[in-house]
Amino acid sequence: MRYQVYLKIASVAFYQVGTIILAILLSPADFSTLGLAMIFIGFAANLSDFGIGSALIQRPSLPTEDLATGGSLRILTSSVLTLALFISAPRIASSYRVPALQAAIWVLSLILVANSLGFSSRILLTRNLQFRRLFVPEVAGNIAATLSMVLLALAGWSFWSLLLGAVLGSFVTAIGFYFARPWRFALRIDKKIAAKLLSFGAPLLLGNLLAFASEAIGVGILGFFAFQDVGFFLFATTWTISIFVGLHASLDNVLFPVYSAMNADVKRVRGAYLRLLKYLSWAIFPLGALVVTEAPVFVLGIVGSKWSPSIPLMQILGIAAVPLVLSLSYHSAVVAVGKPRELLLYQTVAVSVSVPLSFLLGLAYAILMTGLVLFFYSVTRTRRLLHVAGRELFRNLWPQALASVLVAVPVAAVRPWFSSTPLFLGASTIGAIAAYFGLMTLFTRRGFFPEVIGIVRDFVR
Repeated sequence: MRYQVYLKIASVAFYQVGTIILAILLSPADFSTLGLAMIFIGFAANLSDFGIGSALIQRPSLPTEDLATGGSLRILTSSVLTLALFISAPRIASSYRVPALQAAIWVLSLILVANSLGFSSRILLTRNLQFRRLFVPEVAGNIAATLSMVLLALAGWSFWSLLLGAVLGSFVTAIGFYFARPWRFALRIDKKIAAKLLSFGAPLLLGNLLAFASEAIGVGILGFFAFQDVGFFLFATTWTISIFVGLHASLDNVLFPVYSAMNADVKRVRGAYLRLLKYLSWAIFPLGALVVTEAPVFVLGIVGSKWSPSIPLMQILGIAAVPLVLSLSYHSAVVAVGKPRELLLYQTVAVSVSVPLSFLLGLAYAILMTGLVLFFYSVTRTRRLLHVAGRELFRNLWPQALASVLVAVPVAAVRPWFSSTPLFLGASTIGAIAAYFGLMTLFTRRGFFPEVIGIVRDFVR
């Protein structure tokens, strides 16, 4: 797991620095074009997977014929969906009255092709727990995408820099997967194997599509009424929910095969779930507090006033990301104990409580409400399926929650007395982190710091 953490930290740091540079160089409208196009690319990407990847990872063994069938299905679905995007792009662009959206969808649809080419290698690496080989290509792809975006933006390519960089990064990742774990392509489909894979993956697919719908419908509606506001929303989510969910996704990619190896042992899965929740919350609670307090300084002092409409969005989404990510933590655990349909129920709840609104702040508040509902729903389900007692959850979460609030309040109180400069941002962030560590040490009776040191040592070894 430590290799993934190292690589994820490096990748996220490089990407976020690149995002700052791109925000300075490009306009909110450039990001709006990317954001709207990715709605349709994201829908097709979820549809092309069809839960086949999870089905192959979950199987006790993986004969060559199973992998060939799964890889062939993925390539076929991706090819069909790419063609569908090419055909529908003109109509989509016309509906939004944004001509550039047509070319954006055409270019970004190539990501589906790249993802399908790296599919089989990724499955083999994940099943064999070869995390170093698995995540090096992903980091290389992220770096290639970010670097190319920045260079093209400096050359004046506007929104094209975002599109071409994203495609280049996806192909670098796919090529890296192949060299990390070569495989021989064979386009063949065994009907019985395909039926089993699709049967397992269907609930996961529907759940993923419902999850995507709960996130994308609001943005799609926003684009009809206020095209440029999509750029503000995309910038805000990049610095809030995307970081939080990305951190969880990295850990989840590691833990899913680990959970699966526990052979539906509820007691072991329950212990692993509680540890994940505890360690994840150590990071996301203070991160959420920092986003709320430091968003004005970050936006006005670093990326510029043209992004000022993103400030209240970042503050709302910084809060929303905490319960949302905590609710995601039980997904792999319930699949590991043989309950994949739980994901479908979870996403059904998400869609049911999501209220697509056509104005910017309304969309952010809708996400906050959804995150809170999903957190309490996940707590209810883990108590039933994993026998997690409420007091166990409370004991794992209250110190970091209280410490984050106690740190955020004084930082927010003193902020109006200082100018929005990078110097103040750095000083207040360092002070907040030091105060958080001090409070956590106090609340855990000096158990927090030694445990953190122990985790760090385990990763370094």
